[in-house]
Amino acid sequence: MNRAERPTYHHGNLRAAALERAAQLAANGGSGALSLRALARELGVSPAALYRHFAHKDALLDELAGRALAALEVALREALDREASADPAARLAALGRGYLAFARAHPDAFRIVFELRRNALADAQQAEPYTLLLRAVGALAPPGAEDARVQRAALAAWAFVHGLAALESQQAWRGAIASVADDLLRDYAIALRGSYPA
Repeated sequence: MNRAERPTYHHGNLRAAALERAAQLAANGGSGALSLRALARELGVSPAALYRHFAHKDALLDELAGRALAALEVALREALDREASADPAARLAALGRGYLAFARAHPDAFRIVFELRRNALADAQQAEPYTLLLRAVGALAPPGAEDARVQRAALAAWAFVHGLAALESQQAWRGAIASVADDLLRDYAIALRGSYPA
């Protein structure tokens, strides 16, 4: 893109355009593909203009991860809204379906959250999607279960569904996982109710 073809950004447009293009670059090449100076060149603005919105690359990655987590929360809430049953196992399975659906529909955002940020796990545990998971897993806990026990069960459930998402992202596994994902999620939720981790 030469200077004559480069878009001009006014007011709030630059921040949104930078986030959109940065998400594409990060999804295609990882965080190493991102540089604020290179991004500024691509957008046809001075580095100083971009630095007014993002103090450094980590700030940009944090913003991308935050947006992706917010989108994941929406997907999980929509999955719960579609689940007619009040049964806790059915609702946990619904959360799993929402997680997999998000990973399928938004692989770039999914990768940004879980692959590009070194502190993604700590960030995610403070975010609403993890709260939804804790609530769903807690509803299956035996009476009087300690918080630490519920948290271990939640991490195990998260690892299970994240593992399915990771396998499904591989071409060789995509069809095999997709064809049994609903059954696996239901079976996991039922098994958790019957044998909660000690």
